[in-house]
Amino acid sequence: MPIGVITGTYGLLILVTLVSGYFAFLHANTLARESQTPDNDVVAGRSRPVGRRGRARRSILAVTIFHLAWIGLMVLIGLHVSGTLSTLVKSQDVTVQRP
Repeated sequence: MPIGVITGTYGLLILVTLVSGYFAFLHANTLARESQTPDNDVVAGRSRPVGRRGRARRSILAVTIFHLAWIGLMVLIGLHVSGTLSTLVKSQDVTVQRP
């Protein structure tokens, strides 16, 4: 496996985590409205007109993607720390600098 695949995967997971996290943060009112329970710590704020409200499915999907991306990132970091990823990189890769 070329060395750029691992770096690209890190970058992609970081980007997906940031974008979905920002989306979920910006639509927190929709998430609070969808998860209303009697003893909620988070409550929905001032409501917008029905046509301008955020879509609940998109917000829940953003939170799900956020969690999957950071879990995938932690798995990659764990594989890197354990030394498993270094064995996957080809020793004959021309992009790797050698002394």
